[in-house]
Amino acid sequence: MMKNLCVVFVCLLLAGSAFAQKTKPWGDWSKKDADKILNDSAWGQSQTKGESPAGLPQGANAGNANRNANAGANSVTIPTEYYMRVRLISAKPIREGVARRIQLAQPDKASEMAGPLQNIIDKGFGDFIIVALNAEGVDPRTGAMVMQGFSRLNTAALNGKAYLERKDGKRLELIEYQAPVGDNLGGKFLFPRTLDGAPFLSPDSGTLRFVLNGSDKMKVDTKFKVADMMYGEKLEY
Repeated sequence: MMKNLCVVFVCLLLAGSAFAQKTKPWGDWSKKDADKILNDSAWGQSQTKGESPAGLPQGANAGNANRNANAGANSVTIPTEYYMRVRLISAKPIREGVARRIQLAQPDKASEMAGPLQNIIDKGFGDFIIVALNAEGVDPRTGAMVMQGFSRLNTAALNGKAYLERKDGKRLELIEYQAPVGDNLGGKFLFPRTLDGAPFLSPDSGTLRFVLNGSDKMKVDTKFKVADMMYGEKLEY
């Protein structure tokens, strides 16, 4: 069932304190609004890894500048800097951000996609907490190389290496890993939503920590502040 839900979500992608902007529908968000919720919010965070070689421009356009400066050269130095996007895609605000990005990418189809996308947003992912990891490089090639490593991972290889942890030390172990499928969300880590028959999180849980103990380029330790994960009147995770 979980696999079917993920497949439906991916098909739509290929086809086409509370967050302040809850006051307006996700269909009215700007690209900046969507990027904010996906990359710098209570449900989506970014970690900068690697570095750009000395003399190369910093920031999101460094890759293009580097390629232009080295046009025709036999050797090009690729910056190693990239952004690891850590997102709780089982949280409704993240699904709304993804949906809005899809609409903005295909404005001529925005209206006809609104209904199907809203259905996916409302349906969610059932009894799972899902963390998605995606690498976006300052140079696109850097992000692609990092994601190749994630493509080679599987559930068995991650046994004991990926978990969710509350402030009180209670943990959820990984139950399934899904490799990247070209949906710009990256690899997906599935965890149960309950522990000992009760929801894993409540508003007073303190923090939610996601840990991945992989190789240097696949090592992640991110904390989410649970009190900030209220969306409207509901705890979203």
